[in-house]
Amino acid sequence: MTPSRRPLHSPGEIVIGSDVQLGANSVVLSPAQIGSGAVVAANAVVKGRVRERTIYKGLSLARQHGQTNDVASGG
Repeated sequence: MTPSRRPLHSPGEIVIGSDVQLGANSVVLSPAQIGSGAVVAANAVVKGRVRERTIYKGLSLARQHGQTNDVASGG
């Protein structure tokens, strides 16, 4: 089956709060929730939860397989 005929599948919804800044080339995968006032760095991959008013460096595409997210508290 060609990709254009395949049904879309999403494991969950994506919720983005108010005043969120998404950096260039960042990717948000479902399911995801980004809290209000959060900043997602350029080239970051978001899957899961980003707390309010935090800076999220995310998952680098160069780092893979079981590494943890780098989440810094925004105070």
